[in-house]
Amino acid sequence: MLALRSVRAAAAATASAVTSADAAASSSAASSSARGKATAAAQPRALDDADEARRRPGGAPRGDQHQELLDQLQAREVRIPVPWGHIAGVWWGRTDRRPLVALHGWGDNAGSFERLAGSLRGVPVLALDLPGHGLSSATPRGLHPADRGLLLAAVRRVQRALGLTALSLVGHSLGDAVGLLYAATYPTDVDMYVSLDTLVPCPADADAVVKSSGPLVDELLEAEDALGQKAKSSSSSAASGEELLEALLASRGGSLNRHAAETLLRRGARGGALTLDPRVARADGGVLPAPLALACARSVRCPTLAVLPQWRGPRALTADPELRHRFLADLRMASKSATAVAVAGTHHAHLNCPEVVVPALREFLLQHRTRAHDEQGVPDVGRLTA
Repeated sequence: MLALRSVRAAAAATASAVTSADAAASSSAASSSARGKATAAAQPRALDDADEARRRPGGAPRGDQHQELLDQLQAREVRIPVPWGHIAGVWWGRTDRRPLVALHGWGDNAGSFERLAGSLRGVPVLALDLPGHGLSSATPRGLHPADRGLLLAAVRRVQRALGLTALSLVGHSLGDAVGLLYAATYPTDVDMYVSLDTLVPCPADADAVVKSSGPLVDELLEAEDALGQKAKSSSSSAASGEELLEALLASRGGSLNRHAAETLLRRGARGGALTLDPRVARADGGVLPAPLALACARSVRCPTLAVLPQWRGPRALTADPELRHRFLADLRMASKSATAVAVAGTHHAHLNCPEVVVPALREFLLQHRTRAHDEQGVPDVGRLTA
């Protein structure tokens, strides 16, 4: 689902200051065809990322209130043991209620959902660092960072460790691909799914894949060979916080605003270097090719919300209108309900300006969260805290 060849180019362009990967590598700018067929429910007023001074629809807090609300929530660092180390995450809010389990995009981390968590009063959020991202352990040696089995197993291990009978999933970009695959693979174990900009892949250019595969594999192997040297060279190659910030902003082509980039770096950088597994920046994602994504759409059984930013910036992502229409049609046929909502904003709208996303998300949660969500939490989550 992710067109990551362009991501590699962006990461390489800023490698002198920081090893970076573009989490905006999913294919998802919504087409006018998709907008016309979107379900009428939960239609928020379309706001731009710079529209923070105007009226907020649905009672969403102003930008300066998100941090205040977040400060009122108790944040717990979580570490879930896995055979190659641990999956890290942060839990915001009450632990006696079932959380939204949030999966971030390529090259991002759990901080991607920090401001959103501060807007969902009463709904706890557990945001995970996927393998090789944030504070989670690096991807196991010899495995591709976008290996479907690895990512699927990571989420499965989290569900088992938490002891939850079902997951309520939120996914962005790469996390959307993982969440969609999980909801299709374990349809009785996912009770709702929210997609934040991806949902359907661009059709792959087979000739381009053949041409680029060899160089990609070689670069991935070189990055793996260099892992052992990372610790030795880290002190001499440390970048300043400002250098890391500027490199991250440049690599995302305008998708992130400055505050959003600072939020990601709080758990995405340590000691003048990114915590991101360097192999991530050199990998071709390809988590969900179009045929597999369509098969997933036919297998999902839970209510689904797709929030589709309408960005047309220099690094805007495009999706094939016909493919997206077919995907949404299959999803609506298979699931209990599927709603698509178009909003203004970039690929990182949920982090840049969460008030754009919150009204539709709140409406969806009001419709589909039940008493069971308030009765099944993880009160002993302390055993997993870092």
